[in-house]
Amino acid sequence: MNIRSAQERDAQAVTDIEAVAFETDWTGYAGLESSISNGDVLVAEVDDRVVGFCVILCRQGKSTASLKTIAVSPSVAGRGFGTALLNAAEKEVFLRGYRLLRLEVRADNHRAIRFYLRAGFRRTGFKPNYYADGIAAIRMHKRIAGWDWLPGRILEWITFAIARTLHRPR
Repeated sequence: MNIRSAQERDAQAVTDIEAVAFETDWTGYAGLESSISNGDVLVAEVDDRVVGFCVILCRQGKSTASLKTIAVSPSVAGRGFGTALLNAAEKEVFLRGYRLLRLEVRADNHRAIRFYLRAGFRRTGFKPNYYADGIAAIRMHKRIAGWDWLPGRILEWITFAIARTLHRPR
């Protein structure tokens, strides 16, 4: 599995996954091209095939980033791709300077709610009639500290520094 920033060539795969994952709320994601060009779309791929994606929204002057959507192909559901995408999104918003990530999830999507709660999100609000079919949304947020991935990164930096020191000409 590889997680990377989406490119223009990924737009159709992202749209196809969204159409299957969100049958009732699918919008075709009108702003996809600009989100891709802004680096706000991450994709998960296996063997050069996009199998999942997430979209983040980071507005300048705001302290909170938003997870607009996250979805994986049914062919890989339950195999950790959603978790990997969420972790990558958290890392991305942290590196951009945001420390709070928020989202809305359908109140009847119990699987997604459990997923976010296990990932450390907390319920912070309720929006009645949020979706086109009248279903409410649950608002959630998570403080992003970077501790989940930062220790591994520090280890990479230390290893690099030691290797560089050992191989320095004397």
